Amino acid sequence: MANLLTAKSKIILHTSKTLKDGSHPVVLRITYDRKRKYYTLGITELPDRWNRDAGRFKGNNKNNKKLNKFDSKASDVLDDLIRENIEFTFPKFEQRYFNKSKSVTVFQFFDQLISDLEKREKYGNQRVYKDCLNAIKRFIGNVDFSWQEIDYSFLTRFETYLTPTNKINSISVTMRTLRLAYGKAINEGIVKEQNNPFKKYKIKSEVPEKRALSYDQIKKLNDYQSIKGSELWHTKNYCVFSFLNRGINFTDMMYLRWDDNIESDRIKYKRSKTGKLFSIKISTKTQEILDRYAVDYNAKTGYIFPVLSDQLNEKSKRIKIRNSIQTTNKYLKIICKELGFDRSDKITVYSMRHSFASILKKDKNIPIAIIS
Repeated sequence: MANLLTAKSKIILHTSKTLKDGSHPVVLRITYDRKRKYYTLGITELPDRWNRDAGRFKGNNKNNKKLNKFDSKASDVLDDLIRENIEFTFPKFEQRYFNKSKSVTVFQFFDQLISDLEKREKYGNQRVYKDCLNAIKRFIGNVDFSWQEIDYSFLTRFETYLTPTNKINSISVTMRTLRLAYGKAINEGIVKEQNNPFKKYKIKSEVPEKRALSYDQIKKLNDYQSIKGSELWHTKNYCVFSFLNRGINFTDMMYLRWDDNIESDRIKYKRSKTGKLFSIKISTKTQEILDRYAVDYNAKTGYIFPVLSDQLNEKSKRIKIRNSIQTTNKYLKIICKELGFDRSDKITVYSMRHSFASILKKDKNIPIAIIS
């Protein structure tokens, strides 16, 4: 983040503090956002021997050379923060100016990030950082190490290690997470920007295949018969419901409640990822699915679908949803294979979102701008 305000440095005689001999300490004053901090330089002087305008001793005082060095170093540090696009804080300045060595290791830093995300209930991001840390531990043998050891060679070797058992985009997520963590370590003054290996290392990725079903395939999925209450039964309901309601995200679907999200003839909810509000008219087919869960699970309060409960905390809910997505994907592939769909192994619950947009565009000739 670029500095919106510029920090300024000046050497002054700190007359607010008077020593026994009547002298005052010479200090480095840093001013930022109308806040000031003073750093002692180990030198004192009497007021009548100090040139206030110049910020130096009067006359040919040998200590002026020292002050020039202190002043020049402060200016260099402030310039470096601006050049490296690092937001100014007093601790960051102190870290660089006084050459304080932070010995925070990679594992320790990741653990702190993960802990902070848990406190903020950012469980999705927390899991991504956990997965990245665990991959690093498997790669280097669970032996902690310093950020300075992460160089271009480390990154290429890490990528090579991940390649046999991971797809390109999975590796991309891991490397992007490490890059984010490295950037945070730079901002904390743990490692220097000029040592950042991600300036040369390029993260590979590929556009994922968006497997969409046709209108006829959606109709066949809707007509699929299975034992009431079975995983196949739930899977069909979840997927058809998602398609019918503009490809609603699985997580948002599981959070729908009878009392909060059903209003008269509409489903109203806020997209968890973007905060965007949706209001969707309940179609006849959607109502049929709602009736199945209202009757079979006798749930006129609480969650519409039987995955979450009020007894779970937020972290447990996220875990339940993640597990439910895996289960639903597993049984959706079984259904699609039984129905004879091509490449059934590539179809997931997220295909419903792509199918909704694809069918509107291809079969109904609705412009993309309106679909969006």
